[in-house]
Amino acid sequence: MSMRSQVYEWSNLAPTGQTSSLRRTTSDIPVTVPSQQEIDIFIGGYGNNITKPAETTATQFIVIEDIACSPWLGGSVQIRINTTDYFQNPDVYVLPGQVFQILYSINEPMGGTTTQVVAAFVKYTLYDGPDALIANKLLELGVTINPNNVDWYKRSLIEQQTRAAMAPTNGGV
Repeated sequence: MSMRSQVYEWSNLAPTGQTSSLRRTTSDIPVTVPSQQEIDIFIGGYGNNITKPAETTATQFIVIEDIACSPWLGGSVQIRINTTDYFQNPDVYVLPGQVFQILYSINEPMGGTTTQVVAAFVKYTLYDGPDALIANKLLELGVTINPNNVDWYKRSLIEQQTRAAMAPTNGGV
C-alpha cells in the first residue's frame, strides 16, 4: 500500500443523550468532558470515537508529525505509545505492533449553563508493506523517516540493482 498521510480530528460533539458516536452530524451537541483526566481521542468515550484502539500491524510503521488542540479550559494533548508518554517534537515513531494514544485533557471544569466545544487533532504518515520495512531500515541507520527519505532509499536500491545487472561477469571468457 506504501505511504499515506492521515489526519484524525476529535471534538466533544455527540448526538443528544449520548456521550460519543462513530459519526458526527450537524445536529450533534457538545458533551461535558471531565477536567484533569486524560481522554483517548480515538476510543475515550466522549465525542466522535472509533471502535478499537489505534495500533500498528506487523507490516506498518507510523510517524506522528503534528498534534494540536483547542486552548479552551487549559486544553492539552499528549502522545502515549504502549505505556510511555512522549513530549518530543516534531516526529514520534510508532513501530510495528505498538498501540498509540493521543490523550486530551482540560485543566478547568466545564461549567455553567452551556458546554464549550473543544477539539484535538493528529496528523501522521502511515508506512505500510515494503515502505514500513524501509522505514525500519532508515531508523536503524539513524536517518529521519519522512516520505522524501523513503523515496531516496527506494531509488538507491533500484540504482544498486541496475549497476549490479550491468556489471560485467567474470565467467569463462
